[in-house]
Amino acid sequence: MINTKLYNVLSILSEEEIKQLKKWVSSIYFNENEDIFRFFMHMIKIIPLKDDLKLQKETVFKKLFPMEKYDDAKMRKMMFVLLRIIEKFIVYQSVSISSQYDLSLLEFYRKRVSKEFLKKVPEFETKWLTESVKNLEYYEDMEKITQYKINAFAFQHISLANPHIVSLLHFQEIVYTIRQLKLYYVLIWSASLHRSITQKEKLSLLISQIDNTNYLKEVFVIRIYTNMIQLKLSGGDPLLFDFIRKVLSEATPELSFDEKANLSAALRNYCLEIIQKGNESFKIIRYELYSEHLSLGYLFSGNTMQPAVYRQIVRLGLELGKYKDTEHFIETYKTYLKKEDYRNNYAYCKARVAWNSRHYATVFKLLMETEPSEDLSLALLVRRLRIMALYMENEKELVIAQLNAFRVYLSRGKDINPNIRQMNHNFVHFLNSICLLSPQEPQKGSLLMEKIKSERVEEKEWLLSVLPKS
Repeated sequence: MINTKLYNVLSILSEEEIKQLKKWVSSIYFNENEDIFRFFMHMIKIIPLKDDLKLQKETVFKKLFPMEKYDDAKMRKMMFVLLRIIEKFIVYQSVSISSQYDLSLLEFYRKRVSKEFLKKVPEFETKWLTESVKNLEYYEDMEKITQYKINAFAFQHISLANPHIVSLLHFQEIVYTIRQLKLYYVLIWSASLHRSITQKEKLSLLISQIDNTNYLKEVFVIRIYTNMIQLKLSGGDPLLFDFIRKVLSEATPELSFDEKANLSAALRNYCLEIIQKGNESFKIIRYELYSEHLSLGYLFSGNTMQPAVYRQIVRLGLELGKYKDTEHFIETYKTYLKKEDYRNNYAYCKARVAWNSRHYATVFKLLMETEPSEDLSLALLVRRLRIMALYMENEKELVIAQLNAFRVYLSRGKDINPNIRQMNHNFVHFLNSICLLSPQEPQKGSLLMEKIKSERVEEKEWLLSVLPKS
């Protein structure tokens, strides 16, 4: 039995640990099998002797069951069961002298005994503030304790006569308490406890606290960034946007590269949402972000760049009149596209440059060089740009034929996102209507313009620009 896990564990336990373990194994709460207890008592007796013969499984089995024939399966099962009982004892011993013991008690009281919970929170906090070593584990535990403080605070106020009103003053009180511990992460928690305070108010107050301190490098402050992004910046809070942009521009070793890349993507997506709501000024901000994040490496995954990012930078640069910079970008960063993505994306981006220069025949020629692709987003872009180039060349019959083919493609494309499908269907519908529109029907033109403006449609600006003026 030497060199088994059971032997190795029992042989390293101290006399005091063996003494406590004996009580553990003898308890029917942890062990209901009398044979296991007898096995344990025999093992602690013979292990110190280090006698190979006495430690053989057959010898031990005969000692425990003198009237039975040796059963290896039974012996192995007893060893397994005893080892699991000992492991539970070891875990208990470790937890009972650690913070996890107190945290487990707090969690029990929080769920079952509310009044006792309110008493225990400050009691455990005082204990840890005076006794704990200030290491990483200490700060993690204090973060949990602070969360429990918030729960206790909320419980007290929600128990009052008016349970739906927790004022901003109360929230500031919590902020002050947490600020003493330098743990801002816990400020973001369930809004249901504080119904009168919006997420935007919480975040604004939170950031104002951080901006006025020097705790940016505090271990747990870093966790706040992920929580902010989980809110998707949907509140449109410019303070939050500026704060995260500032963080990404600084040396922040506590954030991994992937976390920074995710944050940078969230900022760019936020700009896109604002642009889609009609604020064109955010195109410049989004372009600036792309430039910043390109130089910092956030736009790369390993040594490659996602084709969608490559295309977005090109299109945005052309829309803002950054012609030379955009052409330089196309040529410089084409090598960062994967081999299978290179040809189609490079041809499409060169076609966008030709489109911007109004060389529509060149646009059509470049797009004809593209091959069938599994990239649905690129396939839709190529089809639309090809149709638009034909329209600008006044090939309306070809345009209508291409629109019909595009309509069939959209109907059959099962993997196309429903929203994207609808926006492209709208493009097909409106451009077809423009092709069939007679100059002698100004009223229809005006109605069509209002419909295009009110609907979600791809290439909306271009459709409005080619709509015959009444």
